Amino acid sequence: MKKITISAIMILVLAMFITPGIGAATLTTTHDIDISLISQTPDPVEPGSYAEFRFKIENFGSSNMENVEIEMMDDFPFSLERGEERVKSLGTLGARQIEGKAQTFMYKVRVDSNALVGENTVELRWRSDEGSWTRESFIINIWTEPTLLSLREVSSDPQMIKPGSTADVKITLWNGAHSFIKDVKVKLGLVQLLQTTTAISYEELPFSPIGSSEEKIIPKMESMSKSSVTFKLAANADAEAKIYKMPVTIDYMDGKGRSYEQTAIISLIVGDEPDLIVGIDNSEIYKEGQVGTIDVKFVNKGLSDVKFLYVKLKTSEDYKILSSEDAYIGNIDSDDYETEEFNIYLKKSQNGYATLPLEIEFKDANNVEYQKTIELKLKLLSEEEALLVGLKKSNTTTGIVITLAIIIIGVFIYRRIRKKKK
Repeated sequence: MKKITISAIMILVLAMFITPGIGAATLTTTHDIDISLISQTPDPVEPGSYAEFRFKIENFGSSNMENVEIEMMDDFPFSLERGEERVKSLGTLGARQIEGKAQTFMYKVRVDSNALVGENTVELRWRSDEGSWTRESFIINIWTEPTLLSLREVSSDPQMIKPGSTADVKITLWNGAHSFIKDVKVKLGLVQLLQTTTAISYEELPFSPIGSSEEKIIPKMESMSKSSVTFKLAANADAEAKIYKMPVTIDYMDGKGRSYEQTAIISLIVGDEPDLIVGIDNSEIYKEGQVGTIDVKFVNKGLSDVKFLYVKLKTSEDYKILSSEDAYIGNIDSDDYETEEFNIYLKKSQNGYATLPLEIEFKDANNVEYQKTIELKLKLLSEEEALLVGLKKSNTTTGIVITLAIIIIGVFIYRRIRKKKK
């Protein structure tokens, strides 16, 4: 009995040591799933582009996995391409199905255009008949080419800015990169630094910002997009008419906080269409059938100089040109004038006026060309009006001579008669 009892006790004690081992073997997982990212195409991927992510799933365990499913999660900046299945059914994953025997699967995804360059995370989850969903994360490298920000267009309204007036200057930028940029600062160089080997000086352009400063900020520009800023500028009243080159500095940051700076040059035109007044200053002709000179006066009452003025009197059936029909006058400064004369024979008129069509060609200070035809009106006078304004002298002397002749003849006749009576 004692031997049986001792044997039983030894069996129980041995069982105490053996049982935990059996329990541990029972609880040990008979499968070990590993999912890895095999490739990303392209590598690296770019914001705003499409990519293919290829994965491998392996079972390092000693038992099969039934009805294995994989699902890709929507997680910025990645989203499934249209038509792509979100959940992929892989079926049975056999025990020790690893390396060359491993199953592979692929997702086609869209990379958001606002994705940050650098390392980003894509998430998958998987499950089988034996358990719930398990999540896995993978690092995807996103990179883009250097930021391609360019000044696309500059416009001024009006295109030619008059001295002393204002204009809206609109600057349009284009972000040609596959990623967004932010904190875009556009600054006008109204004061330029002039540096020589001996001195440093500053040149101030004849413009002043109205209603805001010389700097504008665009908070964010999306990939492949354009944005505009508008400056209201006033040209100084004494600004010289010409084309002014103005530097524009652009500062901005990319999605990773890297800073960039670049400078562009824009041009603004200051000037005005010359205000050229043309009229008849003097004329020797006051009626039909006369020959004489007509003085034409050209007055520049505008702010812009007149350059290369050329004039031509057009032919007409109403008159005949006896002098040269054209003349080159040249330049007329602002608030100055020039005259030119034409010699004509006036044949006929209409309603008391003679019409003289004059063609003129000239350029402004910015070499903008102008062509005009001006009809000069020469007012004709009656005999009485001509006498009143002194264009025709009266015949008073002739009358006096005739009167004297009559008196002399009368006296002569009177004396002859008296002699006969005597």
